[in-house]
Amino acid sequence: MMEPAYQEIHRDAIPTVTILGGGGELRLVAGELDGLRGPTTTQSPIMAAMGHISAGASGELNVPPMPTLLLYVLGGSLRINGEHTVAGTSWSCSPIRDRAFPLKPPKRPTSCC
Repeated sequence: MMEPAYQEIHRDAIPTVTILGGGGELRLVAGELDGLRGPTTTQSPIMAAMGHISAGASGELNVPPMPTLLLYVLGGSLRINGEHTVAGTSWSCSPIRDRAFPLKPPKRPTSCC
């Protein structure tokens, strides 16, 4: 078992990653994305980010393969892998087998973390 730990992270230490050809951005808290690394030290392979996707933006998000993707949409909706839509205040959990998965937010801007 690991000892509990606290890590103070200031806003200016969290890198911003532009996604979907400028149609969105993510603030990378932990893990790696597009050659950037979040400042949080983790004990397991995790990518944690908060962001915003503009209405009508679409494309692929390239992430490292990992056993689980947890996506929590705060507002709007987001279509993942062309298979299912995650709508406001709901979440989706699935494995990432490939490095890229298509995202398409329908109609309204989407906030996610």
